Amino acid sequence: MSKRTIVLIVLVACFTSPRVHTFDFGGLVKTTGDVAKVAAKTAKGVAENIPQLFSPEQLLEFSKQSIIGLPAEAIAATINQICSVALLSNATASENSVNITDMNYILMTEDNNVTIPLLESDDLWKNELFNKSYDTVILVTGWTSNVNEPNRAIDTIYNGYKARGGFNFVVIDTAEYVDTLYTWSAFNTNDLGQGLADGLKGLIKYVPLEKIHLIGHSLGAHIVGAAGRHFQYVTNKTIPRITGLDPANPCFNEGESLSGIQRGDADFVDIIHTNAKVLGKRDPIGDADFYPNGVVSVQPGCFDPSCSHKRAWELYAETVYPEKEKSLLATKCNSLISLTTGGCISNPIPLGFACPKTAKGNFFLKTSDKSPFYEKMEVASQNNDHLIKRWNHLRKILERSGPFCHPNFAASSETLEFLLNTCKILVIGAGGLGCELLKDLALMGFRDIHVIDMDTIELSNLNRQFLFRRTDIGKSKAQCAAAFINGRVPGCVVTPHFCKIQDFDSTFYRQFHIIVCGLDSIVARRWINGMLISMLEHEEDGSVDETSIIPLIDGGTEGFKGNARVILPGMTACIDCTLDLFPPQVNYPLCTIANTPRLPEHCIEYVKIIQWPKETPFGVDVALDGDDPQHVTWVYEKAQERANSFNITGLSYRLVQGVLKNIIPAVASTNAVIAAACATEVFKIASSCCEPLNNYMVFNDVDGIYTYTYEAEKRSDCLACSQIPRPVDVVDPNGMTLQDLIQHLCDNPEFQMKSPGLTAVLEGKNKTLYMGTVKSIEEATKGNLTLSLNDLGLKDGQEIMVADITTPNTILIKLKFQPNEVEMS
Repeated sequence: MSKRTIVLIVLVACFTSPRVHTFDFGGLVKTTGDVAKVAAKTAKGVAENIPQLFSPEQLLEFSKQSIIGLPAEAIAATINQICSVALLSNATASENSVNITDMNYILMTEDNNVTIPLLESDDLWKNELFNKSYDTVILVTGWTSNVNEPNRAIDTIYNGYKARGGFNFVVIDTAEYVDTLYTWSAFNTNDLGQGLADGLKGLIKYVPLEKIHLIGHSLGAHIVGAAGRHFQYVTNKTIPRITGLDPANPCFNEGESLSGIQRGDADFVDIIHTNAKVLGKRDPIGDADFYPNGVVSVQPGCFDPSCSHKRAWELYAETVYPEKEKSLLATKCNSLISLTTGGCISNPIPLGFACPKTAKGNFFLKTSDKSPFYEKMEVASQNNDHLIKRWNHLRKILERSGPFCHPNFAASSETLEFLLNTCKILVIGAGGLGCELLKDLALMGFRDIHVIDMDTIELSNLNRQFLFRRTDIGKSKAQCAAAFINGRVPGCVVTPHFCKIQDFDSTFYRQFHIIVCGLDSIVARRWINGMLISMLEHEEDGSVDETSIIPLIDGGTEGFKGNARVILPGMTACIDCTLDLFPPQVNYPLCTIANTPRLPEHCIEYVKIIQWPKETPFGVDVALDGDDPQHVTWVYEKAQERANSFNITGLSYRLVQGVLKNIIPAVASTNAVIAAACATEVFKIASSCCEPLNNYMVFNDVDGIYTYTYEAEKRSDCLACSQIPRPVDVVDPNGMTLQDLIQHLCDNPEFQMKSPGLTAVLEGKNKTLYMGTVKSIEEATKGNLTLSLNDLGLKDGQEIMVADITTPNTILIKLKFQPNEVEMS
């Protein structure tokens, strides 16, 4: 049995064996809380029993080298399992907890290196060998590649900067903390990043922020990412550039709670992936992600993961040398295959040192198996018939002007380049309308698309949501839709987000040029509408700064009817300006459902709300599932019994399904028409080739085809886009209770709120009248619900601040007491 086989068995056994015998591991391990410690103890036990193979002192070094020749995926999966168990059991502490006093900066110079403790960073910045007029590069290496390793990483990169001249080259000596068992190393990255960020606070006193560049390899990439985040937190400033060289994958893979490097850690984050999904991360996580030789785990000339993992810093180092800045050119594309077959026509950009900070997306290139890594790639001619025909229709529109062009339109070939390589579109919703939108936008030339959807795929979706297959049932709509488009449309990159739109803040939404909605929720429409309005900036005269406007294209369908509209926040009518066009959501009063049902829907709601949780027909913890035939049948039978006892007719199995799932009738052809209208508006706004819709189009093909376009008017007292409080008429302030006011805000078509919380200024102090979304506040304020407005001290003209899930902003209403007839007489 070989040494490597023994170590792999040890690692697997550490999370599959129910009982592990403990061994004394000297000063390194004193407790058995960390799963990684258990693995180390077990490995040492094997070593002590087979001394002819290796000594205990060689264990850590041997474990790092042991990945050579072993199945790399098994190693990565093993480490991920160790991290998962450790995180779940909150057993991440190790003997190697970060002590900043032991960390050092190393300023590398031609004659000798200067070592300064991290806590004394000012001594380094003040050192005579540190040139304050130079740009400063700070390199953080990781596991298997730190300053104590017999490798060429640091010297190779430093030699490139030395040859270029004009740079301070600083290395962070983190060896003591990343040169241990991998799980300990991973758990230390965030604290190490914070230590680096604290040092950077001092550096910006001497060097302009724009002259700082952080680089990290492997775990070092996650350390510089954490440094960027912490630096923003403590200084409210952002590092201009962070480069990640094959950021480590184990313990930072999908589903883990360890936070790794990501876009947003700096103004510009570029990543080089060379050992995808094994030692390095696979998925795009930066502003610009480079994939030498494709999304692969083995680089040319490499026979083990370590070689491919270090290829990232080898490639970067080569581009630092003078006249080599543009030796490795990469093209924005969907895959290496698409690039080599001529499917990507954007201009190539340099990987590494000279990467432009405006780069966005995924970039591919081919390299040779050794330095120099430049390799001329055989790419199908970009002037072939396929590409000419593919974009010929767009060139005819964009490269010549016409009578219907927007006044600001300038015919140019650069417009197509902008659409293909720069324009960034967000699609909200990946259902019936969203699938059509993604297809249309991708085929129209938009190649940087993001999609958000929090839903999963159901069997009933498959008849019209054509991007999904039966094998996708239960999976994320956003992820499956993105995967389908990415695989079908060469050059297009769709980035999925399986979450709610409320999970992102304004920083996320600010990156897009246009946002398109294909939603079936009024609440979600109102929320994104409010978010875009809150992002507006204003000139000194109060007018809207047009550069802060992100256009919103909204589409909706119901059966054979649909609509499309163009919203320029702050300038044209918004969602809330026309809220009365949306029918209020049907809610049945509980007293009617329980005591005097009149409709078949009342019977269904009674079974759903009262009988199901009371009788628990399929078990206590089983939720009612509208897609489960057994559940629907049970509800149907119980609802039929109740309907019969109240002489109610019209109950059917289909109606039960519709009520349980709140089904909105959907017709595939209507989705196609509205999506085409929305995509056309996106194209018109992005290119300025034509005046956009002004601003509301309705479509109806119930009996023939009917369309009508009109300008929806902007309301001066709009809840969302106006600064004027919305008046609420109160006829009887003595008789109207706070509960009545809340009910009015929910039922009135002009408000359509869901769970409003009310706050007012009374006697010079803010007072929460009612807040139902926070249990403790709800308990303290529910007594106000039965009090009249007068009893609460609310006066005529009183302004009340209202918070609701339908908007991210606070809404102002103004009470307007109406004189009653007695007072008038």
